[in-house]
Amino acid sequence: MENRSEPMPCNSDLFENGVQIALIGDCGGSNHFEQLIQAASRRAGVPIDWHFAGGRARVLAYEKDAEKAEEAMNMEVHPVLRGGAPVGTVLVREEERIL
Repeated sequence: MENRSEPMPCNSDLFENGVQIALIGDCGGSNHFEQLIQAASRRAGVPIDWHFAGGRARVLAYEKDAEKAEEAMNMEVHPVLRGGAPVGTVLVREEERIL
């Protein structure tokens, strides 16, 4: 697992042309959330990205991919943020991570 001080920059095309599929207040830390979004994107097979906006994580996808992206978010991201992730998922907030 790569440990970065900042998440990857938001995909500029998605930032300009994507639609918001989620707005999340407590995302558990930017690097942790980046990993969850990448997992959702892989599951959906479509680009999903995010950036902070007003202290919240704003999640974007292309309009044509929004349904697939939302389904993947429901499988990969929301359960982890609610503390009910699939068996085998390590639930650790970024600031609690032990290196």
